[in-house]
Amino acid sequence: MDRSSCYFSLPPQELGPYEWELSTPNFPRSRVSQETAPVRLDRVYLSNDSMNLFGTVVVANLAYHKSVVCRFTMDFWNTISEVTAQHCREIEGYDVFTFTVGLAELVDLEMKPMFLCVRYNVNGQEFWDNNSSLNFQLDFRKRYLC
Repeated sequence: MDRSSCYFSLPPQELGPYEWELSTPNFPRSRVSQETAPVRLDRVYLSNDSMNLFGTVVVANLAYHKSVVCRFTMDFWNTISEVTAQHCREIEGYDVFTFTVGLAELVDLEMKPMFLCVRYNVNGQEFWDNNSSLNFQLDFRKRYLC
């Protein structure tokens, strides 16, 4: 049996183990214009076991006390979820934060896109990186390990 036949010979629930593949169709190729922004989503990637989505956010170090949050939706903003990002390190006047979104509890992940943006609160101000109002789109696809 060749490898491609396993995709069609069994019902989807019986195809066996899989891992997620991540596609980011509208992430800007270059974020040079964003390098001096108060907040920017630097990158997103999957954990080795594909069970978590990780993100890295870079914020200007405007004050010691700050909050960074990733807001995301699976239904085009009818409902939203948020996860708090954790401080990771400092780099020349900027702080790096990371966030984690657990994928196991998200229903029908392959059937719909995830959209996300990041919010930075500091000194009573609020800053967003929402990809110039487009939000960041993430598409998930199962890759079967058969």
